[in-house]
Amino acid sequence: GETVLLTHASSGTTLTGTYTVGAGKTSADLTVSSYTLTSAPTDSSGNIMSSTTVPTGSNNIAGAKAIVIDTTAPTLSSTSASSVASTTATLNFTSNEAGTSYYLIYASADEAPDAATIAAQGTAVTKSSAAALAAANTSNVTGLIAGTAYKAYVIVKDTADNSSTVSTITLTTTVPTP
Repeated sequence: GETVLLTHASSGTTLTGTYTVGAGKTSADLTVSSYTLTSAPTDSSGNIMSSTTVPTGSNNIAGAKAIVIDTTAPTLSSTSASSVASTTATLNFTSNEAGTSYYLIYASADEAPDAATIAAQGTAVTKSSAAALAAANTSNVTGLIAGTAYKAYVIVKDTADNSSTVSTITLTTTVPTP
């Protein structure tokens, strides 16, 4: 089991704390099974809380709210480049979850970045992040060099900070005709 440190206000009967969900945990793991008082709270009349009876039903975290732990990463599909010109292009992708999209564009011969580097918006030819819909999305890319092969690396992170796997989109900018 996990340990949650609970604190109380100077008066009142409410204990508060933060529970950080560990890797692999689910909402079924969120229930209070026992606790120990190291400093007992008092109510507004000054009565000291002495009971260590575990709350049940809606008074227990598991029964109080429908807590949902999102451990599912977004999935990207239908990835492509369109409207590729000499210095611009449009990246297209569909996400099954809303969140934030991130991309980095590298020269095609460069080593692929991991999802953490993409989200951190590391060094790249060009990069960006934007809101992503649980639907088809586009990102307009600028700052490219004519006649150059590139790879765009795209991820989406949902509101629970789950990251999709890296999707790679290849593109070659056009050479303008004189």
